[in-house]
Amino acid sequence: MTLGETRAAARAEIGPLYSGLLHFAFTNLIALGVIAEYYQWFHLAAHLGFGRHHAAHHDPRAMIAHNFNITFPICDKLFGTCAPPPT
Repeated sequence: MTLGETRAAARAEIGPLYSGLLHFAFTNLIALGVIAEYYQWFHLAAHLGFGRHHAAHHDPRAMIAHNFNITFPICDKLFGTCAPPPT
Protein backbone atom coordinates (compact mmCIF):
# COMPACT_ATOMS: atom_id res chain seq x y z
CA MET A 1 0.00 0.00 0.00
CA THR A 2 1.42 3.37 -1.00
CA LEU A 3 1.38 6.51 1.08
CA GLY A 4 -1.37 7.99 -1.10
CA GLU A 5 -3.56 4.91 -0.65
CA THR A 6 -2.99 5.01 3.11
CA ARG A 7 -4.04 8.65 3.28
CA ALA A 8 -7.13 7.96 1.15
CA ALA A 9 -8.10 5.08 3.43
CA ALA A 10 -7.61 7.25 6.53
CA ARG A 11 -9.77 10.01 5.03
CA ALA A 12 -12.49 7.49 4.21
CA GLU A 13 -12.56 6.32 7.84
CA ILE A 14 -12.34 9.75 9.47
CA GLY A 15 -14.61 11.57 7.01
CA PRO A 16 -17.98 10.60 8.55
CA LEU A 17 -16.69 11.22 12.08
CA TYR A 18 -15.33 14.64 11.12
CA SER A 19 -18.55 15.50 9.33
CA GLY A 20 -20.61 14.47 12.35
CA LEU A 21 -18.48 16.51 14.76
CA LEU A 22 -18.65 19.53 12.46
CA HIS A 23 -22.43 19.21 12.21
CA PHE A 24 -22.74 18.86 16.01
CA ALA A 25 -20.58 21.95 16.63
CA PHE A 26 -22.39 24.03 14.01
CA THR A 27 -25.90 23.16 15.22
CA ASN A 28 -24.94 23.87 18.83
CA LEU A 29 -23.48 27.21 17.81
CA ILE A 30 -26.74 28.11 16.07
CA ALA A 31 -28.79 27.02 19.10
CA LEU A 32 -26.60 29.10 21.41
CA GLY A 33 -27.05 32.11 19.14
CA VAL A 34 -30.83 31.70 19.11
CA ILE A 35 -30.94 31.46 22.90
CA ALA A 36 -28.71 34.52 23.32
CA GLU A 37 -30.81 36.51 20.86
CA TYR A 38 -34.03 35.51 22.65
CA TYR A 39 -32.58 36.66 25.95
CA GLN A 40 -31.40 40.01 24.54
CA TRP A 41 -34.78 40.85 22.99
CA PHE A 42 -36.65 39.79 26.12
CA HIS A 43 -34.31 41.84 28.29
CA LEU A 44 -34.73 44.91 26.05
CA ALA A 45 -38.53 44.58 26.16
CA ALA A 46 -38.41 44.28 29.94
CA HIS A 47 -36.37 47.47 30.25
CA LEU A 48 -38.71 49.33 27.89
CA GLY A 49 -41.56 48.82 30.32
CA PHE A 50 -43.10 45.54 29.22
CA GLY A 51 -42.01 43.66 32.31
CA ARG A 52 -43.14 44.54 35.81
CA HIS A 53 -41.51 41.32 36.96
CA HIS A 54 -38.20 42.63 35.64
CA ALA A 55 -38.61 45.94 37.49
CA ALA A 56 -39.12 43.99 40.70
CA HIS A 57 -36.02 41.95 39.78
CA HIS A 58 -33.95 45.17 40.00
CA ASP A 59 -35.59 46.43 43.22
CA PRO A 60 -32.74 46.54 45.81
CA ARG A 61 -35.11 45.68 48.65
CA ALA A 62 -36.32 42.48 46.97
CA MET A 63 -33.44 41.31 44.77
CA ILE A 64 -31.79 39.27 47.52
CA ALA A 65 -34.69 36.86 47.90
CA HIS A 66 -37.11 37.34 45.00
CA ASN A 67 -37.49 37.38 41.21
CA PHE A 68 -34.32 35.61 40.15
CA ASN A 69 -35.61 34.32 36.82
CA ILE A 70 -36.33 37.23 34.49
CA THR A 71 -36.65 35.28 31.23
CA PHE A 72 -39.10 32.64 32.49
CA PRO A 73 -41.05 34.26 35.37
CA ILE A 74 -43.15 31.11 35.75
CA CYS A 75 -40.13 29.48 37.40
CA ASP A 76 -40.25 32.09 40.18
CA LYS A 77 -43.90 31.20 40.73
CA LEU A 78 -43.08 27.47 40.77
CA PHE A 79 -40.24 27.86 43.29
CA GLY A 80 -42.00 30.43 45.45
CA THR A 81 -39.54 33.26 44.83
CA CYS A 82 -41.93 35.58 43.00
CA ALA A 83 -42.47 38.91 44.73
CA PRO A 84 -45.18 41.40 43.83
CA PRO A 85 -43.94 44.27 41.63
CA PRO A 86 -42.99 47.50 43.45
CA THR A 87 -45.66 50.17 43.53
